[in-house]
Amino acid sequence: MELNNTIASSITGGDSFCFLEIAATGGPMIDNPQILAMHQGKFPVYDVFFQIKDQDKVEAVIKSESAWKDGLIIEHLNENSISFNVGTCTPGLVKMLRRLSLGSGKERRFTVTITARNGLYNQSISCKRINGAWKIASKVTHLNGVNRVTLHERIDPGFPKNSIGQIDW
Repeated sequence: MELNNTIASSITGGDSFCFLEIAATGGPMIDNPQILAMHQGKFPVYDVFFQIKDQDKVEAVIKSESAWKDGLIIEHLNENSISFNVGTCTPGLVKMLRRLSLGSGKERRFTVTITARNGLYNQSISCKRINGAWKIASKVTHLNGVNRVTLHERIDPGFPKNSIGQIDW
């Protein structure tokens, strides 16, 4: 039975998953960090597709009356997204995708939809400028039946938390 599960997981990806990492380093590219595709788990993940949406722009479109009146709400939402078809992610993969402009503001929020042969995953990424440097918080979740399960979380030291010591995702 265990051998059958291993074979099935090798074909489907099992409980492995992929996510994005924002490599915000200092220097001249501080406002244009690299987006990296990362693999987590024991098995390859197949047919991986990422869609990144700027959460602030998405909320502005949803609040816009004109976006609803012209009947093109989906098109307006997709205008503010970046998509990557990564294909197969092997264990240990770290793949540079492109740079992401964070701009000169103090905060950016992104929602990432990750689809793969083994399911649908969601990622929240929050970027905050603290003392001139970007601090990043990232959380990957998966709907397991009726429960949303956190699979991966990374919070930079110095990332601001709310009054009860948690991240406002």
